[in-house]
Amino acid sequence: MSQQDATALKDKMINKRQAKIMQSTISSIDALPMIAHGSELTFDLVTPIGTRLSSKASFIGGHGHKYILMEMPEVQDDDKDYFFQEGFWMEVSVISSRGRGAHISFKSQLIHIIEAPVAMILLSLPQSMQIYQLRKEPRYDVALMAQALTNNHKFECKIHDLSKGGCRLVTSVLNKTLDIGDNVVISVTHQGKSITESAQLIGEVCNLQSSINHSEYGLRFSGDGQKNVKLLLGKLKFDGTKLAITKAS
Repeated sequence: MSQQDATALKDKMINKRQAKIMQSTISSIDALPMIAHGSELTFDLVTPIGTRLSSKASFIGGHGHKYILMEMPEVQDDDKDYFFQEGFWMEVSVISSRGRGAHISFKSQLIHIIEAPVAMILLSLPQSMQIYQLRKEPRYDVALMAQALTNNHKFECKIHDLSKGGCRLVTSVLNKTLDIGDNVVISVTHQGKSITESAQLIGEVCNLQSSINHSEYGLRFSGDGQKNVKLLLGKLKFDGTKLAITKAS
């Protein structure tokens, strides 16, 4: 085993131990709102004789206190006919981006397949779900306007999911693409004025994803960034739906 593989295995074991420590079981009615519409569900579909099919599909939502709706995954016709039958069980997992962030897992039964106008699967809503907390700190629901500077390039952006350790940065796909490892300096703005000139958020891009309309970057704050975000959080107030800037300072 190479040193790199050994290090990866060690990190994996540490993550597993941390997940076990932070594991909890909560009511599915409480857990379901933690799963955002469009989240990717990873599942194993198990036949009565133990044959498994592993696949992924998008989460649509819940229906009342009885059912879960998910899109029909893209699978071969033979697999669809063999595995996707009413009464078969699924072992499902999903990553929540809300609150503290969590790995959610549960076991659900395939109740019905809807073929048209959109192919969907109706699953039973279990009584409880297993929650493995992934973040050490809570993330706050914000939508703050900001300016970001990286490699002498400045662009407009929005900050979401703010925590003391990092945030999610959203910007137009027309802006310069950032890479993992890029350093970014963020100045939060309100009504066109910077409110964090002396306390800028400084961080490093640690993950990224993009869609047709925008690019999203996960930022991990540096030591100075972690100090300065505390000052920013002190300026935010709850506006009824999320934390927001009430007035420029």
